[in-house]
Amino acid sequence: MQALLDHERALLAYRGYLPRFSSRREARSPVEVATHYNLPWKLFETALGGAGYSAVRHRFQPNCRDAASDRHNELLVSEALPSGGHLLDLGCGWGGGLLDVALESESRSVTAITISPSQAEAVRQRFVREVDSQRLQLKIGDFTDIQSLPDHVDAITMIESIEHVGSVRRAAFLAELHERYPNARLVLQVTARAGKGAEGRSRERGALVDLIFPGPGALPTVSRLRREVSAAGFDIVDLKDLSSEYVVTALQWMHGFRAAAERYQELGRIGRLFEAYAAATAASLDRGLARNVLLVGVGREHA
Repeated sequence: MQALLDHERALLAYRGYLPRFSSRREARSPVEVATHYNLPWKLFETALGGAGYSAVRHRFQPNCRDAASDRHNELLVSEALPSGGHLLDLGCGWGGGLLDVALESESRSVTAITISPSQAEAVRQRFVREVDSQRLQLKIGDFTDIQSLPDHVDAITMIESIEHVGSVRRAAFLAELHERYPNARLVLQVTARAGKGAEGRSRERGALVDLIFPGPGALPTVSRLRREVSAAGFDIVDLKDLSSEYVVTALQWMHGFRAAAERYQELGRIGRLFEAYAAATAASLDRGLARNVLLVGVGREHA
């Protein structure tokens, strides 16, 4: 892992490229959205070679769907919607295959929300080509704006997006979700800080957090996240540790982003940033500084 530690140090060197954001703000600024969320799809398409952007062990077969990614997304959807219904995907990103799987059954429909116009357009184009887009509602906006969410859903998925909410807002946000959807299932896939210490916005790990989860974003500890999910009104029925899978995936991402940066000059800087991020993620998981977990909760209806 020495090469990973070198990349981790390289990430700190790249901080000069990053705007400085206040960790106390809740709203996303236009600069923040443009720099961290509204990134070119070409970067991910080139780097990931057809594999989904999710924490599973990818085989990276270019230009085809990845079997391991499909199995993981089927797990997520089966956990969320075992018998069909309406899925709310908060922070849907580029779709990541999750939406494909969710809409393979005619008994399911999806509302997907992203803050990034480029992500929304990429998802829209995919679904016009590939699936019944009538069962997909796509919205651009801040998913923490509870009042803008649909009136009724059966399940909520947040795949690597609860980290963006941050420690100040997260407990209240989860409680508001339960208040709006008291019977819904909640499926979170989270990169979490290991141990019982402060959340992952420390000086040592600030570069990683600031790059991927800017502004108020933070990595929760697993124990704190469990307490907040339970206190919000969700009974936790499953908790899986995906860290070993994520290490392998992050290493493959590292090489993919490096190749993208070398192949396309316009992706050079951001490709190197994500290469360093993937390396730091793999190193943190391998050294036990972070974990990647899948948490499933079931809403307790109000008495």
